Amino acid sequence: MLAFLVTVPSLGVGFVLDDWAQRGLVRGDFTHSSRWALFNFGAGDAQALAPMIFNGPYPWFTLPELKLRFLRPLSSALIVFDTEVFGDVAWPQHLHSTLWYLALTAVAFALYRRLVPSVALTAALLFVVDDSHAMTTAWLANRNAIVSVTFTWLGLLAHLAWRERGWRPGAAVSALLYLLGLSAGETGVAAMAYVLAYELLGARGSMRERVRSLAPALVVLTSYAVLYKLVNAGARGSATYIDPVSEPLLFLANAPVRFLANLGGQAFGLPDLWLAMPESKAALVVAGVVAVPLAVFAWRRWAPTDASERARS
Repeated sequence: MLAFLVTVPSLGVGFVLDDWAQRGLVRGDFTHSSRWALFNFGAGDAQALAPMIFNGPYPWFTLPELKLRFLRPLSSALIVFDTEVFGDVAWPQHLHSTLWYLALTAVAFALYRRLVPSVALTAALLFVVDDSHAMTTAWLANRNAIVSVTFTWLGLLAHLAWRERGWRPGAAVSALLYLLGLSAGETGVAAMAYVLAYELLGARGSMRERVRSLAPALVVLTSYAVLYKLVNAGARGSATYIDPVSEPLLFLANAPVRFLANLGGQAFGLPDLWLAMPESKAALVVAGVVAVPLAVFAWRRWAPTDASERARS
């Protein structure tokens, strides 16, 4: 109920930014991509991008070789569904996003009950009201993150059932759910980090057994990485999206500062103004630097004393 209430204001947001271009593609108003690849904003081809710079929507100073091509077929299909069924009426499409947020909340609560039952309800409530979820629930084009994490964490639940209860189909089911999560968006890669963290820090058994249990996730990630490059997906020439594969040095140079800014924003509840207000970057980074020793202090002060419970936390 709380997850629904906090997303009610999004019903009146309407269409924003990428939403217009994606619906134009579905209707055939634009031809730079197909209706099943709505997150292709530039394939790194100067000749193909030239008309979009000359006629719009890209400004004249856009890098001709700009590449912003994301592999999100499931999320594209959901936008096609919204456009075909609801047309220009935005609020049902936002309600669609709300339903996905309710599903994600249920999955997160199930994970908390399994992993940290003593604080599961508190953790779920904090998850629901986290302000960093505002963009994913209010911006239709960013719904892909909710869908991606929902399926990926369902895969984590299947993985836990396999590892802790001996549910043998869990290995295959988790792999299928990871694939669905990745088909919705690249956020699934980050969400799968929880699988790695569980096996290395929280699971029982020898290190050899835990590494072997990562096989379903690793096979999916490897196959996804190969497919990602085969279809020429990724980013290049963007100040916002930095591809660690095609631009590794630039990615590594930006990673520490962006990590601290993200950490500071999460620790102190600061709004994500990295792009909207560039002058706020320094304050976000400083907040991250302050958050590091505070996190260490909090862990030493309040971490569980029982070894098994501490590993699961």
